[in-house]
Amino acid sequence: MRELLDRGAAELEQNLRQDPLTRARLEAQMADIYFSLGLYDRAEDQAEKALGDFALVLENDHVEVLRARHRLALVYGETQRLAQAEELIR
Repeated sequence: MRELLDRGAAELEQNLRQDPLTRARLEAQMADIYFSLGLYDRAEDQAEKALGDFALVLENDHVEVLRARHRLALVYGETQRLAQAEELIR
């Protein structure tokens, strides 16, 4: 399962370079899947990419940017980086 997810994540970057919003939405979904599997390092990677891609095309107060920040804060919280998590949700 992890290999399939990793392959999909790599393909996202290659195939959706010109569409950061779609890429961000798919990265967010991948982050959620990795998180639910307890693969927090991979979840963090995808959540950070999603937040960065959302930030390229949406305003900081857009709901998808806010959700991306929350998603990454959850990963940080799960990995005991509470100060980083708190910074994201402020």
